[in-house]
Amino acid sequence: MRGVRGSAVAFFAWAAFAAAWMSLGPSMYANTRAIGPGLYAVFYRWVPGFNGLRVPSLNFMLVALMLAVLAGLGAAALIRWRRTAGQYMAVAGMVLILAEGWSVAPTAVVPARGAVYDAIAAAPDGTAVVEFPFGDPASEITYTFFAGGHRRPIVNGYSGYFPAHYVALVAQLSHPPDAGSDAWGALASSGATHAIVHEGADAIGGRTTSEWLKRHGAREIALSGSDRLFQLR
Repeated sequence: MRGVRGSAVAFFAWAAFAAAWMSLGPSMYANTRAIGPGLYAVFYRWVPGFNGLRVPSLNFMLVALMLAVLAGLGAAALIRWRRTAGQYMAVAGMVLILAEGWSVAPTAVVPARGAVYDAIAAAPDGTAVVEFPFGDPASEITYTFFAGGHRRPIVNGYSGYFPAHYVALVAQLSHPPDAGSDAWGALASSGATHAIVHEGADAIGGRTTSEWLKRHGAREIALSGSDRLFQLR
């Protein structure tokens, strides 16, 4: 520990501490009870750019970075102290870190894209897609995944932010439309040119949505299993 003050060890140790404090957000909580102000509040108030960071907890990635540097400095010190023994200790430490972070999970099954998404990918520029069921988080995560393949704008997907116009659309389109709703007006104002109805995800509501689209002039242009693609305009 000699010479730590003002050294690289001191800098990275204090940086890890500061990043950990920042990761707790503008106000720190424990079991839903406020326990004091967070360092992040100072940066949010006075440092430009910090008010655009929506997830302060991601500062913990900086904590991991600083701790990794400290581990490297520690390994270097061990090797300087006892070269051979230090090397063995450093390698053992790396093996333990890998073992601690090892994760074994079932093989992920990537869903097939299907003909409706192939048709969207081949559609002309200006195409925008809305998908049903609308507003269901599990379904909309899937829509976002497939958007990475067809590369067309989507009306409904999933993010950590939900704009006001999306919330208004959820109120109109998250359930089978009825005669008294303005669901078609809401859909028309969304900018969508095509609609995909996943009837298998909602057997009764899906068929109702398909029939509703047809009544308003939508034309079915592709079918893949229980997924139907309609051209709206």
